[in-house]
Amino acid sequence: RPDLFASARVGARFNELYNSPDEESSISPYATANLRYNYARDCNLEAGVYHDRNATDAFSSVGSSITSDTESTVVYASVTHKILPELFGTLMGQFQNSTWIGGALDDTNEQLYLFSANLEYRINRHISANLSYHFDHLDSDGTVLARSYDRNRVFLGATFTY
Repeated sequence: RPDLFASARVGARFNELYNSPDEESSISPYATANLRYNYARDCNLEAGVYHDRNATDAFSSVGSSITSDTESTVVYASVTHKILPELFGTLMGQFQNSTWIGGALDDTNEQLYLFSANLEYRINRHISANLSYHFDHLDSDGTVLARSYDRNRVFLGATFTY
């Protein structure tokens, strides 16, 4: 169908921590899946999931084991709707669960919830004005690393595309 797009990617990653005290190495999976449905001209629904290892800003150690990274799974959905000929609205939600690997944080989890609402006014095909609101909530295991927070952000800006 010309109004439906799907993609998927699955594989394995070899991780070698050659500067860690234990010179750890492992194999981990990664996967990405995305589905996009164009329900009207310039209007779409999109949803997806991905799983992979990624860098972290949290650090801990226990014995010779250090926190190296996290393994994360993300689920997201968004809808973009053409409100007027030049005005578009987008709503987006995302959930991320991350598990730390190594150190005192090993096997502890952190959940991140994101929500955003955006209005975009397209002045022409090269210039648009944007107004958006973003809410972030991080729920972190407080027994080892207490860093939970709520954050509200508002953005007003312009995009110039060449």
